[in-house]
Amino acid sequence: MNSKITIDRSLMYVQQYQIDKFCSIAERMRRFWYIIGNRKNTSEADAWSMVFNAWLILLPDESRIIQSVEKSIYYSPNLLIFEAVKRDKAIQSLKRRSSGNEELNFLLSLKIAIVIGTWAVSVLEKYHLMDIIDRNKTWVNYESHNSAIIDMDSYLKDQARFTKAVVEELNSTNTFQELIKKCCSESYALFVENFGKSQYDNVHM
Repeated sequence: MNSKITIDRSLMYVQQYQIDKFCSIAERMRRFWYIIGNRKNTSEADAWSMVFNAWLILLPDESRIIQSVEKSIYYSPNLLIFEAVKRDKAIQSLKRRSSGNEELNFLLSLKIAIVIGTWAVSVLEKYHLMDIIDRNKTWVNYESHNSAIIDMDSYLKDQARFTKAVVEELNSTNTFQELIKKCCSESYALFVENFGKSQYDNVHM
């Protein structure tokens, strides 16, 4: 897993110590990695990149994690989705109440990655964009900006098509919010089951 988390695959501005911290927590929480096994149409490397990016936006606000401006042109739909996660009321509430609890935030990051992957595929299917997935199967998506095998013009056109679909879906339905709300509830339930609510009285739903 460690080799799959790199500064270059992050959509946010990060430093190596943040990667080291995430990997340390992930190793301690190894028994929950099975959650990533539930992914669909997402490589293991991309799934872990999504977990890491989700974990970053769950860090306390004083960490000042911001999106990478340089990567916005390559990953505009991904950044829109993560921004929607960050703004979500259920996420904000749980983030506030958890006070940066490492176990809960890691579990939530795993669940968020699965939700994003599942929802993204449903959007691609709904808007008849599955050809994008077929083209993306030949490389690690979060390395697209550095890939020499990509037809960059076609790739950016695909990103524009997907971005349009993401914006339409986020603005016209509440499917994403409902999935995130369920994700928060499931993550908290898993946290309580494994770590005990009494240890963290400030964490509640």
